[in-house]
Order: sequence, then C-alpha cells, then structure tokens
Amino acid sequence: MIDFLKKIIERYELDALIIEDQYDVLEALSVNKPYNFLEISPLLIITGDKVFLIGDIYTLEEFKNYNVEKIPVENIEYLNAGMNTIKEMVRLLKRLKVHRAGVFVPMEIPGIETIVVKDVFRDNFSIPDHKSLKNIKKAVQIGKRILKCLPEAIKTSDDEIGLRNLVDRMIYDKGGRKRGYPTRVISGKRTFNPSSVTDNHPIKSPLIIDFGVLVGNRGAGFTRTYTFDNGKIKEVYNQLVEIRDRMLEFIRPGRVGSAVYKRYRKLLSEVGLDKYAFGPISRPILPGRKGIYISPESTDVLVPGMVFHIDVGIYIPGKFGVRIQDPVIIEESAINLVSE
Repeated sequence: MIDFLKKIIERYELDALIIEDQYDVLEALSVNKPYNFLEISPLLIITGDKVFLIGDIYTLEEFKNYNVEKIPVENIEYLNAGMNTIKEMVRLLKRLKVHRAGVFVPMEIPGIETIVVKDVFRDNFSIPDHKSLKNIKKAVQIGKRILKCLPEAIKTSDDEIGLRNLVDRMIYDKGGRKRGYPTRVISGKRTFNPSSVTDNHPIKSPLIIDFGVLVGNRGAGFTRTYTFDNGKIKEVYNQLVEIRDRMLEFIRPGRVGSAVYKRYRKLLSEVGLDKYAFGPISRPILPGRKGIYISPESTDVLVPGMVFHIDVGIYIPGKFGVRIQDPVIIEESAINLVSE
C-alpha cells in the first residue's frame, strides 16, 4: 500500500502525503489489528523515500515492529496529545522543506500548500479484499451468536447500563477483539430520539440494542428493537422488517444511491411512516466512517462486492423509535449477511 501511495505523490507532484485518519493509517501500513478511536492517535507522513509515524508513546509502542521512522509526542492528556501531534507534523514538514502536501480531507497548514487528492481508502472500505471480507464474515458469525442470546440477556437485566455491560461481555467472550463502537442500549420513550445515550434507566418497551463486533481490521454492526407487547410498536416493527426485505430485493448492481433512498421513502409512505424517517439508510462497514451512505444526495453507483450496513428506522416524536441494522453484501442483489 505504501508503494501505491507514493505513486500518488508522483501523480500530483507532491512533496509529501499526509494521512491523518486513524483507520487510513492502519490500512496504509497493512495492520490487521482492531483499535477504537480512543486507543491510538497516529499520523502518517509519506515522502518519496521515507515514511514517518507521529504519535504518543502508547501509539508508537503498537507500531514498534513496523519499518517507519517514529516521532514521539508528549501525552499529557487526550486533547493536548492531538494538538502536539499536529505541531510535531508542522515541524517535520518544515524540516523536510515540504511546500506541497497531499491530503484526503481539506486541511490548512501554515506556510504549506495543501492539495486535496482522491481518497483511495474509501474504495478499500466499500469493497473489501479477501482477507477483510473474511474478517467481516467472522464478525457477523459472532454477532449472530450474540443476537441469539439477547432475549435471555434482556430478561436478566434491570437497567440500560447493566444490559450494555452484559452485551459488551458477550462480544469479548464470543471472540470479538474490540468494540467497533460503543454499545448502546436505549429503552422506553427515549427511543424516539436517535441521539439518546445509555443511562441507568430501567428496561422498558420498546428496547433498542445497537452493538458492533471487530475481527482484525474489519467488523460489522447490528441493531435490533425489542417490544414486550403486541400493540402499535410491534406493528411498526413488522412493517419495517417487510420494508427492509423489499429494499434488499430492490438493491442491486447499477442502482444509484439516491434512487435506492427514494424507493425506501416510497415504501415508508405506503404505510404512513414516511415523515418519521431519519438519516441515511446505509452506513459504512466497521470500523471508521468511510464507505457507502445511501441518502437523497448519494451519487454512489452500487457494484458487486460492496459491503455496507442497511439501516432502517423511524422515530415518532414523544412516543417511540424502531430501528433495524444488518451488514449486507452486493451480489446480484443485496444479501443480508446475518441471514446467510
């Protein structure tokens, strides 16, 4: 991957390429290990003949066996560590007499011209290679085992925090190495707010459980809604399951993301739920934030081999929310990996 990135330097006539996203750094160095955002804070600088890694002592320890020039920064506290990394990068670029630096996201660096180049990592996360897909499918198998255990776990839990901790324990016990993102458990009326966070509230109906499993450098996320009655919430849940399944039949190679989203909203409107939709109906595969987002503005054309999460949900203000999420892979149509 480093050799490929050096070709970008040549193509854009750059003095250096800056990689600041944690997961891009892992991908660039072919690191097949899982981390979450709070564990390491690497920053990679690539020139025509050298590779530099800037980070705190804990980050650099994780990369001790990699052939890069390591530059440590003080780790006084989390926020200061991030600022110190940037300051060290600026000093390094000046020492190397860098005038033009390539970046994947807009970035201002005093005294240096930054050129936004095509994000080559996005495709790597959208269309995983054989090893990454193997990790994703292993994460799915672990997730499926956890999903089977959730009904019993709910029965033995008194509050959201207790259930969240139990789900985290299951992730580790069943083979997940790290959390793809923090597990969320939300219950009762609080489910109508998509931004609610887990608290010490007692378990009530409905109950949304959202968790992720990482294996190696890839993973999968899962979301389920549980209800303890057969009323309106159950009816809405069943409607969403049917809409999700009809969407999987509609999604196929050649479809444009915006057209897929439009179809989703049409199906919601047929059952009177359209006005309660929120956000994109797809999310990138774990970890990170790069990949396919199916939204009204999406211009992505779906192709075979793409992997992402299909994420459907509605949120009725002051009443309740219902959400379902699973990883899918594009073949002749979208295949729900949990159902394989």
